[in-house]
Amino acid sequence: MKHSKSESGSLDPQTWVDDHGDYLYNFAFSRVSNQNVAEDLVQDTFLSALKSYKSFKGNSSERTWFTSILKNKIVDHYRKFSSKNEQDDFNRIIEQSFDENEKWKPEFAPVDWGENPEQAFEKNEFMEVLKE
Repeated sequence: MKHSKSESGSLDPQTWVDDHGDYLYNFAFSRVSNQNVAEDLVQDTFLSALKSYKSFKGNSSERTWFTSILKNKIVDHYRKFSSKNEQDDFNRIIEQSFDENEKWKPEFAPVDWGENPEQAFEKNEFMEVLKE
């Protein structure tokens, strides 16, 4: 793997897209299965790399460095996606279950189980003793 070096010896961001864009896109797409999201993640990867490329020590290849950044972007994407969906689900359940006065809607109100738990326990305990 060749490193893109400018004449000054530092990594050359102008070659990143040509050298690594397809690989990173395919990597992202295989994990998110959405063309637009994959493109955005790759773009975010290049922006993050551009912000920090002067601190890249070269302990790994550029591609390994980009892939590491991209993996973190993918994890962040799923965290954000998951949190938003969970919050949306919670809000939907609250809206469906309660009226404007914060009272249970009849169809969602807890049902009476018929006996209290203490009585059920005693009944079960009695039946066990009786069986013995």
